[in-house]
Amino acid sequence: MRYKPHIDPRHIYAAKRVGDLVDYANPLTFSLLQKIYGPNGPYRNELARFGLSNPIYPKNHLTNIYGRIYSDLTIENYAIWYPAGYELVVKDDTVTLHHRIFNPLFPQDLVGLFKKVTQDISIQLNPKRLNFELNSRYTQFSKLSRAAILNHHLTLEQFLDLYHHVTFISFIHQMLSSIYDHKGKLTNNQEVQKYLNQNDYTINTNEKKYEHEFTRLGFELGHHQIIHPESSDFIPDELPFPSNLSYPTALLTKTKAMQSNMRLKIYPMVYELNAQLREIAKIHNLSRFSFLTMDELLSIDGSVDVYNLIIDEREEYYDTGKQMKLPDIIKDGKIEKLTLPETELTNYQGIGCSAGKVIGILGEITDPNQAVVADINIFPNASPDFTPQFKQSKGIIFQSGSPLAHGAILARELKIPAVILDTDFRPLIGKQITMDGTEGTITIVNTY
Repeated sequence: MRYKPHIDPRHIYAAKRVGDLVDYANPLTFSLLQKIYGPNGPYRNELARFGLSNPIYPKNHLTNIYGRIYSDLTIENYAIWYPAGYELVVKDDTVTLHHRIFNPLFPQDLVGLFKKVTQDISIQLNPKRLNFELNSRYTQFSKLSRAAILNHHLTLEQFLDLYHHVTFISFIHQMLSSIYDHKGKLTNNQEVQKYLNQNDYTINTNEKKYEHEFTRLGFELGHHQIIHPESSDFIPDELPFPSNLSYPTALLTKTKAMQSNMRLKIYPMVYELNAQLREIAKIHNLSRFSFLTMDELLSIDGSVDVYNLIIDEREEYYDTGKQMKLPDIIKDGKIEKLTLPETELTNYQGIGCSAGKVIGILGEITDPNQAVVADINIFPNASPDFTPQFKQSKGIIFQSGSPLAHGAILARELKIPAVILDTDFRPLIGKQITMDGTEGTITIVNTY
């Protein structure tokens, strides 16, 4: 993997197009993403069943720029969307998916288009068969992931095989949402939320500590920390059909719960993979193995001097990237023209995880029982333990976590601006700040 990617000025690159995994990633994590979403990976192979995707198209569409993951939309269109008559379109720096029969591949891939239409009709006409396959996929995934977690053994091949089920259920949920659930009105209504809370449909509240640890570290490989849950019982292995909800709300609720639960089951499996990689790095005395790719780490034989040089070079590159404000959309290769911003103590750049702007006094919450007195509050993590304080805040800053952590998801649902930023905020407590959850910026309004 090149640590400085070539940006083709003829192509358009968009961030945040890697499913439910990560927005930023080190080289080790990125190499796993390429195996998932690249040629002949589980993502393309599973979508090919629905007439989308050309699994053997030889190019990857993911690019790692200063640690942020972008998708080359030109390649993604050719590799995934064109075969079924879809096209990714950029308008006003927003990527949308359009249904267009007459695209650059039409009419060469009528087989894929026919397969896509046939599958769509079959799913809508035969919901019982779809429900059976959803159950089968989810149960199989749950049993195999449970065995991997409890036995502390998981190969890369096994992980990629299991990811077929994740792709299938995520795709079905998105497809059903596009047909029935415009703007999330069905799956976010009070009736559905009440069902989820009362029926243990999702993660058991008694085992939140495991979710805390996994979401705190995110999807990143390369950690020296070891996480071994005592069991995987905290996520249900089977989900009954919500009989007291009407169709299609019931099916949407079920696929939403499955998607959420599978995402949580992915975390411990990732750390089982990480444990194996960590042992290899330990043998070779590589403390910063997150700056190598999986293939590089697995192929080490003999001297590691050349790998230490690679690590030094990449670490410098990634440290530079942390200081840069990267755009969501890259056009005309302009990323190469970015310069480091002026260092000002009054401006901070984090990761936006819930859109919106807010101005107010900055406070800090360190205990779940602590009263909320400030407008914008800093939290050590995005743990559900702080849910009451999240709801009372006008703005939220997480010092650890990911955009998919509990607090970040809750902030988006409640439309509370939120940013992830790990820095020493102690000198800022009590000052008035402006926070932009869309851009991820924090600005001190007064310095007295």
